[in-house]
Amino acid sequence: MDRRLLVPAAWAGLAAVVSTLLAWDTLPFPRPHVPDALHIVGHVVVFGVLARLVAPVSGPDGAVLVALLAGGVVELGQAVAVGRLFLREALFDSAVNGVAAIAGLALLNDPGVARRVGWWLHPALVVPWGLFAVAWIALRDRAQAVAFLAVVLVSFAPAVLLWIVGSVRGWYPSAEVEDRSARGPLFAVATACGWGLWALVRGVFPELEGVALGFAASLTVVTALTVAGLKVSGHVAAALLVAVAVAPWSARGAVLAVAIGGLLSWGRVRAGLHTPAEVVAAWALAAGVALGVR
Repeated sequence: MDRRLLVPAAWAGLAAVVSTLLAWDTLPFPRPHVPDALHIVGHVVVFGVLARLVAPVSGPDGAVLVALLAGGVVELGQAVAVGRLFLREALFDSAVNGVAAIAGLALLNDPGVARRVGWWLHPALVVPWGLFAVAWIALRDRAQAVAFLAVVLVSFAPAVLLWIVGSVRGWYPSAEVEDRSARGPLFAVATACGWGLWALVRGVFPELEGVALGFAASLTVVTALTVAGLKVSGHVAAALLVAVAVAPWSARGAVLAVAIGGLLSWGRVRAGLHTPAEVVAAWALAAGVALGVR
């Protein structure tokens, strides 16, 4: 097959798939149920391919944005077709679309894309929104989930403030805090914040005490390793700990978080920010927390 035909063929395939998705809910006769696994795989293929196709024109950042916007159009089209927006499903699908887009770009094996994976999936996004998802699923109430997220953000405000001030004043050579010797005080403050969060959650959201305990314990271990001169990938560990937290209520949510952890593992090593051993240590830490809080 002529390689010049691959790109237009891919665009035609995407157009056909998206048209089918939009038309599916408008069919006037009963439709067979699409298995959840097939549904998720479909999103991964469609939006992974889409990001890969538009990347040469839009750049990596634009490709991820295009995939998210296209996914939003599909979700809105389906909502109009059925007369209702299933918000939880739409948010999950959007997360899958974003991860699929990044996975499609990762196939380029480009160090620039690898470094961007850490920015796109940084714990500043993974942890708060992951914990919001955990709370929403566990508490079955969006308002309470928002309140839980607010408690998390307030609890960790001192650590975030220290990180911002340190980055601005040059205490850290970069926002990544790549200098291991500079991490100790920051991680110690974060650990204290984690145990403060656990104390608050015990009284306000007892259903989520195990989640808070797992994060506090993991921060303690990471801080101890840092002081000892060792290094664990916090990016990878954060995503995997979200998977541990989500797992009791949502298997597919846990799988998505593990997939994010896998992408971050590749990105951190490929960008030269972590060694394979430091990434493996993050996976071991998450496994230990999972066993400890089960």
